[in-house]
Amino acid sequence: MLITFYSYKGGVGRTMATANVAVQLANVHGLNVLCIDWDLEAPGLHYYFNLIDRDIKSQPGLITLLEKMERNEKPKITDFVRQVGERKSLTIKHGKLSIIHCGQQDETYNSRVASFDWGRFYEKSDGYKKMENLRQEIVSTFDVCLIDTRAGQSETNVVPSAQLPDVIVYLLSASRQSAEGVFSVAQKLFESRKQIQGARQLHSVFVPSRIFSREPKYDRWLSKHVKPLYDRAIKQGYHKAANQPNGLNHAVLDLVPAASIGEQLPVLESRANRLTLGYTDLAELILDYLRPVDTLWRPSREQVAGTDLEGQIKRFREFLEEAALRGDERSAVTIQLQLSNLLRGSNRFEEARSLSISALTLLESHDDKSGIALALHNLGQISNGVQDYDRAIRYYEDALETLPLDLEIPRSVVLHDLGVVHRVVGNIESAKAYLNEALKLKQTHAEPRDVALTHHQIANLQFSEKKFAKALKSFRKAIDLSVEANDEQGAAISYHQIGNLFAVQRKYDDALSSFNQAIEIRRRAADTKSVAITQRRVGDVQSKRGDLEGARETYRNALTGAMAASDTRNIVQLHRRLANLHLQRKEWNSANDEAEKAVRLSFGNDFRKEKLASLMLSAEAKIHQRDTRNMELARRELSEAEDLIENSDNIWHHSKLVELKSMLEGNRSF
Repeated sequence: MLITFYSYKGGVGRTMATANVAVQLANVHGLNVLCIDWDLEAPGLHYYFNLIDRDIKSQPGLITLLEKMERNEKPKITDFVRQVGERKSLTIKHGKLSIIHCGQQDETYNSRVASFDWGRFYEKSDGYKKMENLRQEIVSTFDVCLIDTRAGQSETNVVPSAQLPDVIVYLLSASRQSAEGVFSVAQKLFESRKQIQGARQLHSVFVPSRIFSREPKYDRWLSKHVKPLYDRAIKQGYHKAANQPNGLNHAVLDLVPAASIGEQLPVLESRANRLTLGYTDLAELILDYLRPVDTLWRPSREQVAGTDLEGQIKRFREFLEEAALRGDERSAVTIQLQLSNLLRGSNRFEEARSLSISALTLLESHDDKSGIALALHNLGQISNGVQDYDRAIRYYEDALETLPLDLEIPRSVVLHDLGVVHRVVGNIESAKAYLNEALKLKQTHAEPRDVALTHHQIANLQFSEKKFAKALKSFRKAIDLSVEANDEQGAAISYHQIGNLFAVQRKYDDALSSFNQAIEIRRRAADTKSVAITQRRVGDVQSKRGDLEGARETYRNALTGAMAASDTRNIVQLHRRLANLHLQRKEWNSANDEAEKAVRLSFGNDFRKEKLASLMLSAEAKIHQRDTRNMELARRELSEAEDLIENSDNIWHHSKLVELKSMLEGNRSF
């Protein structure tokens, strides 16, 4: 990513901001950072990195690079990069920081800069394409590139401001000419980028700089002269409020007199001041561009097929340790949430919850609304994973209330998940409202894969309402979108549900055909976990057909796969399936063994829904054994089930409990 630092007027601390943010991104956030001094007429960025003019007198820099490009040579950018060394005994300890300075500071420099003709470069030397190639070389070599450009509207600014950057950081001082000039240039650059077919979207950040933020007049000036310009920029589309969640107060560079003397890097000093905090906030804002919040929000497979989940967890633990070593709280929060998702995918819910709560606490201390919402959403997913649906709904609702309104993709994700959990607990009308609202947002803002996920859940809702024809149509729409997105796993999920749809209608051949399509896709992807889930449903169909031996064999194969994938919930359900088969065959001891395994795992992982079903199944197996000890154990299990059933609105659970209690009291079998 390339980020240009621009100011309409000089004297606002642009070069100092470029240098300090670069150091912060490298030293604290561990990135490989390149700085380019594009202020060719008044270069000076190198002074911040312990270099003076005589140090670069014999070293080629940007002007030489540009001359070689114009002559159709193919210079390597690495030939012009100089790594920043020590400064005042302090080093860049964790990341890497390099600079391309302006060029050799000899007697020819000024004439070479003056004679470089940008119009000729673009018109006669295919300058646009060459600059795009340069950009590609930069982004493939460095994590981020910061460009210090010229103040004003110089011809030199066209490339680093109009063509190259992904983001422009506009620095403005507390004067109307500075503010109005900055917003005018921002609008022009945005519009000019839009005219280029296939051009990248240009983002903007507006930063008050060299101001006295504690001075009462400052707030009045900001409100009267800058806020209307900022609001107009949002309304006209050349700035997004989501890019600065706290608006013009998100990053503020105060004037600290002591830091104004010489070329200083206060971010390297242990003692913080308001200016240092401003640089820190700006660096973290840039970090958000490098790790866009939408990518953290986008729905992801809990376990990516064919990947080493334990290996990923180990790597993220290492990343977390490295961030702590650097003192990088911002990266640590992001890593905590990513690690929490991985742990949730491996059913380690308590550790996942602990990480998300830790992240939430830190985000709340920074009043980071979008981050707070993300952590709340994570906690909702964890609660959903342990079937604590009421708590999941509360977390999702809190996340939705906290989210800034213009974060469309995050809102669509929370709305989607709210719809899903309401469907699970039987709140059909709420589920419809949330899912349809999510789909409306996704159709405008999301990728086909994410739209497919919501079509799939709408199909599930139609399925639960027994609108089978509509559900089948929606599932097939989800499959088409998944195929369009080259998301085979997404297609497999819908094939699996089509199998369930046919099974409910007793179209068993069609059901097995759909299940087998899902299994084939999942095996190609080496997705052992999902294969085992679909095999369980194949066993269910075999059982309904009366093929108990075939069902038992299928369940056992599925159990092997579920254990290999550490999918505890599926393991619980498969033990229950096997227990039911043993009950049908009057193999009471075997039924009891399988049911007790399901009970232990359900309670060990706090699967609330599975606890109740497993307890009643275990009690049933014991009742059939007809001995005093097992009768007493069955009575205890039914008592526990009765305590749990108060939170269940499942009619079958209530009627089954009544039936089992009657069996127990009458000591009879059905």
